[in-house]
Amino acid sequence: SRMLCCGWLKSLGYSLLNLLKLLDVANNEAECELVIKAIIAAPTNATLKELSSNEVKAYNAALNNPIEVNNLTIESALLLRVKVDNVKESDVHANKKQELVEELMPDTPVICSMITKHLGRY
Repeated sequence: SRMLCCGWLKSLGYSLLNLLKLLDVANNEAECELVIKAIIAAPTNATLKELSSNEVKAYNAALNNPIEVNNLTIESALLLRVKVDNVKESDVHANKKQELVEELMPDTPVICSMITKHLGRY
């Protein structure tokens, strides 16, 4: 986990989507899901202790960066799914869970537009 968060991710400027592209989500979905979960869990354990305070801020900013749903990629779709699953599995009160999921997920018209755009490609 330390190599992943303090090495690989740091070398990519804390760009989780770039890391996922390099890990090839299409062919390694299960492994990429584990990577995302480790990165989400890192701030709550001692993994980031060797980073400077500015690096920890950059790490957290990248982790909490909103996902661009208008240009959804396989990497951002997996990241969104794992973040939503992480909220659902958390110990947070049900009302707060719903609120957090709503913050992550786009509105229904946006989802419909994305699906329509995607279907238009085929």
